[in-house]
Amino acid sequence: MVVCEALCGLEIATIAPARRDDILRVFVFPWRMPLARLGRASLLIYWIHVELVYGYASWLWRHRLPLWGTAIAFVAFSALMYAAVVLRDEVASRRRQGTRAVARPATA
Repeated sequence: MVVCEALCGLEIATIAPARRDDILRVFVFPWRMPLARLGRASLLIYWIHVELVYGYASWLWRHRLPLWGTAIAFVAFSALMYAAVVLRDEVASRRRQGTRAVARPATA
């Protein structure tokens, strides 16, 4: 993975600046926000993944999935973790908006 990223970085560095900006805009920038969101929620993701992967919730399929099943489970689990982060952020945002509305003094 590191070698692939190094080769990609080397290729982007050797491209003309105008074309490099187009490549970055198309391939790199769309991934920045989701990765930043996952990074800010890494403790939540860690906590949920430990419970689901190593806890009682996974006893049915632990050590029983074939490689293709593991790949599908990885993609599904990653999508569910991102959905959990989005849901947590949405609930926190609504809660903050609700507290602001309640905290305003009533005018007579």
